[in-house]
Amino acid sequence: MSDMIENIQTTNKEGSTLTKTVIPTYDVNKALYFDITFDNVNQKIGIRHHMRSKKNAMLNMVQSYATLERIGSYGLCNEVPSADVIRNISISDLLPSSHDETELKYELSVIVSRILTTYIPVFSEVDTLWSIRHTYSAESERKSEIVPLGIINKDESTTAGMIEILDNFLQYAPADRYGDPQQLVVFCDGLSCERVEGAQRARINGHNKQARLQTFEPAIQEWHRRLMFLQVI
Repeated sequence: MSDMIENIQTTNKEGSTLTKTVIPTYDVNKALYFDITFDNVNQKIGIRHHMRSKKNAMLNMVQSYATLERIGSYGLCNEVPSADVIRNISISDLLPSSHDETELKYELSVIVSRILTTYIPVFSEVDTLWSIRHTYSAESERKSEIVPLGIINKDESTTAGMIEILDNFLQYAPADRYGDPQQLVVFCDGLSCERVEGAQRARINGHNKQARLQTFEPAIQEWHRRLMFLQVI
């Protein structure tokens, strides 16, 4: 991902020259995008001889990695729809169509056939389909590109610590050709999502989007499936 970083000098919307030393730029047509996943990591320091001035200590830090999206979502609209737009949505758009019902029936038949051939011996020799193809099957079959971002020596359990963590992540935030920041999804557990939102509220009076930490969109995702991978590294 380091080859995505480059120096640019361009013209902004007002016509004045805009110079940035290092800005990650992404081609919308290529739909190239990534997200960041993080969680806390702890290290306990035990004292052999306990004293009033020397006690056991717990270091709270944050471990993170970036993942290149195999199915790009960059360029999609992030604007909140107005009430009029929502009211004009047809009920038929919300209800399953005949095509949806056909697809659902097909997928359920495949799942049931898997169960029958797995747990009922008489059906064990029957051929069954183990891969349900979809629009993005080819992209989903590729191995994820993961880049460890190291350990940040900050405590995410405090608002001040979370603000410093997000400030550190700002160096990876994508920008358009004018240098305007784009949304960056940060995956974490539910409690960490609340802490990200708390840090954003604490910075609500910032002078721009970066200062208000509004570049980040927290989302819940299981972290521990990658934890052992990072520990091995």
